[in-house]
Amino acid sequence: MAYKRKRNVKIDNSQPYSIYKPGVSEASSLEEYIPPSLDTGMEADEEKELHLKKIMEGEKGSIPIPVIVEVYNPAREAYGRYTPRRRYVEWSGDAENKYLLSDEDKKICRERGISEEEFYKLLCTLSREQRLVEGKEGLIKMLSSRVLIRNENFSPLAYVCFRKRIIKPNRRSRRSEELSKEKVERMWKELYLLEVLCSLYCKRNELERDLENVESNLFQTSCLLIKSSSRRARKRIGRKVLNKQGGTSKDGPNATNGTIGGIIFDRTRIRLLRQRIRESKERVRMGEYDSEIQAYKKYNELYRM
Repeated sequence: MAYKRKRNVKIDNSQPYSIYKPGVSEASSLEEYIPPSLDTGMEADEEKELHLKKIMEGEKGSIPIPVIVEVYNPAREAYGRYTPRRRYVEWSGDAENKYLLSDEDKKICRERGISEEEFYKLLCTLSREQRLVEGKEGLIKMLSSRVLIRNENFSPLAYVCFRKRIIKPNRRSRRSEELSKEKVERMWKELYLLEVLCSLYCKRNELERDLENVESNLFQTSCLLIKSSSRRARKRIGRKVLNKQGGTSKDGPNATNGTIGGIIFDRTRIRLLRQRIRESKERVRMGEYDSEIQAYKKYNELYRM
């Protein structure tokens, strides 16, 4: 049984580990370690070596010991005693790779009236200098099947084993299909959640718009009722229809609601707003007059000079 190798395993600080120091612990306690059972393919008696234990305990029988005997070897007289070499691979320079003519090549030489040496020269010329054999297509087709050409004009699969790798293999992704599937599912859930949130936000805006329409209609109706009613009825409308609550002692005597209905029924707030509008108008008017006066002064100074 082969155990899987674990790389870069981090030590767990939460688990206790036993530390053995030399001379502190007893050797007997360390020898009590029982290794895990492995399938050896042997029988139980052979694995436990019971026959050897019986011989050692009973002191009977004998343990078979192989006997070493020198054997007569006639090959030693012819070849001598074997001595191992330092190098097992002997190499030398490249041998001559001469083309050997077959029966078909010899037949072609007889048909064309050329010798074997001239045929071999033609092969060498075709493989080295093709400019010398231009215009001889028939001879080239016949000779190209008998020689490997480096430029691959005639043999596209020549020197494939010596060619440099051109197509780079795609690097395999370390992510498995299960991780990719979980990633796609997680992305789909996030997008679906965004869609639900957008739809809820849209519904919320629609409800707020409907609420504003209802409030505007209610305010218009209350304004019509206020115009055609008495002072006591106006206060009652302000309390019930426009949710106008009276000021408490904490808020003060001039406490009003922040809605438009609160401005209508609060005379003090109306007076303050009128005063602010009047002051702002006067401030704007005085600013316009100051700018006109300054422009008139500059005009007079220019023409007086």
